[in-house]
Amino acid sequence: MPYAAAGGALALTTVGLSALRAYLSLATVTLVYLLIVFLVALRAGRGPGLFASALAALAATYFFTRPYHTLIVASPQDIISLLVFLIVAEATSRLTIERQRLQREAAEAEILSILLSSVSHDLRTPLSSIRMAATALLQTEARWDEASRRDLLETIDGEASRLSRLVGNLLDLSRIQAGALHPRKEPQEMQEVIARAVEALAGRLRGHEVRVAVAPDLPLVPMDFVLVENVLVNLLDNSARNAPEGTEIRIIAQRARDAVLVRVENDGPPIPRDLGGEIFKRVVIGPHRQGAGLGLVICRGLIEAHGGRIWVERPGEPGARFVFTLPLQEAPALAGERPLVPS
Repeated sequence: MPYAAAGGALALTTVGLSALRAYLSLATVTLVYLLIVFLVALRAGRGPGLFASALAALAATYFFTRPYHTLIVASPQDIISLLVFLIVAEATSRLTIERQRLQREAAEAEILSILLSSVSHDLRTPLSSIRMAATALLQTEARWDEASRRDLLETIDGEASRLSRLVGNLLDLSRIQAGALHPRKEPQEMQEVIARAVEALAGRLRGHEVRVAVAPDLPLVPMDFVLVENVLVNLLDNSARNAPEGTEIRIIAQRARDAVLVRVENDGPPIPRDLGGEIFKRVVIGPHRQGAGLGLVICRGLIEAHGGRIWVERPGEPGARFVFTLPLQEAPALAGERPLVPS
């Protein structure tokens, strides 16, 4: 497509220049062609840029040097002009490549800086909590009753699980970027995956009422159980982190044509409209939202590895609504399957 677009742009340019040939010098023609080559190289890269420069040189020779409509160049001055054009066009293509490389490196450096900042912040909080709880338990002069001792141990266990999820996310991110993530799809019950995710985050979700509704006619879903569980854990963790304590978190699963659609909703602050389309693509920090969205980037990679999609529904409105789909092959529903009733 880039090569075809380059050829089309040069064809249109040649038609326009041919209509004005009597009023244009070869120098003017080559400057116009050079502009087209520059734009092609800027948008499509060096390969299409070099292709455009070669076509432009042929067009300039055939249509704008005497004798016309041949590839013979009679004037030494025209030969020099065409050679200079080719050299400048090649240099131009080589420079839009250098520019793109520098832009890519700058963007990668910025993402790495944000990622490191996010990870260091996410590591510092659970490590501090674990250390404080462990230090309190190790104090020989303090006498803890059973309830207080259990509360401290649960803090250590919960924060250790949080650290484990963070490390798992980083590993998943490296696998996604390396193209080494290959889901092992098997027919699974969506309500069982949801139940496991809620159970894994029982401590984090303690301050929220979790409501789950799974359509009773939902068939088995081809998916990698562990990876989809990780998606739900990240979405629930995001909801627990950003929604005020005491508010409700809802998980809804239903069939949508040839896919299963899962929605995770909370009553936290709205996701800004300008972040709605970016929050799953890169690590971002929105106003009034905690964390840097590393888990959401992971979610996108895991869902797309299944051939599904993930997005934010109605950004800018109160609350956050995360929606993802998984392709659904026909599979028989389990006998007696019922919606998961929240406890």
